[in-house]
Amino acid sequence: MHFFNRYLFKLLVGFTLCSQTLHAQEYPVINFKVYLWPTDRPTPSKVERTKGSDAQEIMRAYTPPKVAYSPNGADEVSFIQIAKKRISPSYRYQGPQPLTFFNVVENARQPLGSTRIADGMREVLLLLFPNSDESPGYQILPLDISNDTIPDGQALIYNLSEQPVACLFNKQKIALLPNTSELAKLGPEHDYAAIIRIGAQDHNGEWSEQYAQRLFIDPQGSALLMIYKQPDRGNVFRIMQIKNNR
Repeated sequence: MHFFNRYLFKLLVGFTLCSQTLHAQEYPVINFKVYLWPTDRPTPSKVERTKGSDAQEIMRAYTPPKVAYSPNGADEVSFIQIAKKRISPSYRYQGPQPLTFFNVVENARQPLGSTRIADGMREVLLLLFPNSDESPGYQILPLDISNDTIPDGQALIYNLSEQPVACLFNKQKIALLPNTSELAKLGPEHDYAAIIRIGAQDHNGEWSEQYAQRLFIDPQGSALLMIYKQPDRGNVFRIMQIKNNR
């Protein structure tokens, strides 16, 4: 009887481990990086008033936010290295959708946001947009940054704004609806300069050039260019060049 119980215990353990292995293999491996969208909202701090001097304002040193996720979508916890205006290192996820981010406060998970990765996306850049009401958390936009999607020698131009835009990238004409993207060829082999112009409708419905910028891009590499509008600035467009070192 003792032998039978020991055999049954080993059988159950083996079955459990096998089930867990098969469960993990059901999910594809997704490699992702994170880019925290800059808010450009400095946080002033009052210096203590001293006798004979006025209080001054200084800017606090940048402190990266604490963002974690579970590599297997369950009990594991891993914190992400987030740097200001830089893409994070690459991380691995193999678990159920959605991919969820959180902070750990007093051994409890505080949700920060989640996103579903589309089928077939294996190399992903996640743009984290801080909530506009300054509450903890992010709106998350997943972008496919694989070699197949953004080949070397090309730039992916993405329209983050809420209105259609017309682009002139060097001499290539591109029309982009909101939240759409298109590839554009980079310059000749030794030309590191690229000029992008953005046209859009003004408040009267007339099309005109809204912004232009000269960019420096390795023509043999790839680029990710994000067109966006500055909040609370009306029809002010800008371009964010996100550098991805493969």
